[in-house]
Amino acid sequence: MMLSGMSRDSWRERLGTALIENIDSSLYWCDMGAFYTKWMTDHRDAQRPNGYLAMSGGPIAYDYWSPNCAKNAIVLVPWLMYLHYGDRQVLDVNYPAIERWLKLCVPKDDTGRTWQPPDDHGHAEAGYGDHGRPTARWYDPHTGDLFETLHTIDCFRMAKQMARTLGKTADAKRYRDIQTRLAAKCNRAEFLDRGKGLYGGGDQGCHALAVCLNVAPPPLREKVARHLISDIMETRSGHLNTGFIGTWYLLKALTLLNRPDVALRVITNSTPPSWATLLKHPDTAPDELTLLPEFFGKGMIPHPGWCSMGFWCYQALGGITPDPEHPGFERVIIRPRIVPDLNWVKAEYDSIRGTIASHWTFEKGHFTLTVIIPPNTTALLYVPATDPSRVKAPGGPLVKFQRMEGACALYEISSGTHRFESDLPKSAR
Repeated sequence: MMLSGMSRDSWRERLGTALIENIDSSLYWCDMGAFYTKWMTDHRDAQRPNGYLAMSGGPIAYDYWSPNCAKNAIVLVPWLMYLHYGDRQVLDVNYPAIERWLKLCVPKDDTGRTWQPPDDHGHAEAGYGDHGRPTARWYDPHTGDLFETLHTIDCFRMAKQMARTLGKTADAKRYRDIQTRLAAKCNRAEFLDRGKGLYGGGDQGCHALAVCLNVAPPPLREKVARHLISDIMETRSGHLNTGFIGTWYLLKALTLLNRPDVALRVITNSTPPSWATLLKHPDTAPDELTLLPEFFGKGMIPHPGWCSMGFWCYQALGGITPDPEHPGFERVIIRPRIVPDLNWVKAEYDSIRGTIASHWTFEKGHFTLTVIIPPNTTALLYVPATDPSRVKAPGGPLVKFQRMEGACALYEISSGTHRFESDLPKSAR
């Protein structure tokens, strides 16, 4: 398990558990094309005729009771591989298995749980919620169904995009309609307190998913986002309260909300749970050595929750993100988020087209950004700015100003090394 040393949990979980937080980060750290191609073959081989998937892939496809959000690799991995490698074949090959899985994920009606496991797996498989939270570990009768429903929406969102890419317009429409239906369920009074803007009583994982997926009714979206920030910073003094799945969505939500300062506080908090306290070992007390406490007491250090911040360093701090409209880094989106507590960031990603780099410094309101774009690649570059006249950009045909977008000046740039400078007034920092 990446960054996590020897597994100490049950032997079942040492067989390649397909948890979401490993996958996104691994595509930035490693060349995963061959591995994930083989791994997806193992998942397809282990899939039951009715579409049911084991929780782990090969070579030993052991399964045990778990919610559908622990089995989503069949959807997430092909989509992320397509974004990073531009490999349409990975969509073609896996799409039939994805279809079979999603048929099983469609709820039979809107009165029971969204995830209804096969009869031979019993009811224990449903209702985990955001498993592994510091304050609630196993079954959660209130947020379990809500969390799994939100996550199922994301699976159908990715499937819709894959169907569009493959020209399967009828499938894309059907998946969009299912998304709409599931979102309506999440916004029922039993899950959403409209007066307070709370999902699941304020559960961080549910709020993070709702922010990422824009599930909340438009008039409530700002209120839902405000609660997420206040729960982290005020109620919990800068700590997360998310589990294995929710932590990944939490960092993505904070990026969407342009709050990298909150994410950095969560990551570097001097008291647990945080990644910083893991790095204090052996000075940290044994019962505080975990990022996400699990059901075997508090000593579950080597769970993959540690990996879930890797992608954030690239996507938020460096701002390096694949463009769904031009996958395989034919075009890259670079949108670094400034954190006032950081003076500089250097991020480099060895894409299939070459090294993409984003190096920036920020001192006394002066922002300097140098980007390296490999040959046969273009980039959409977001430079923090209040006015394009405050940006010093390279001249020539390789750099074209497009427009102001939010608090950024948007440029389209071609391959090469480019340096930008921007002066930010205090009100914009």
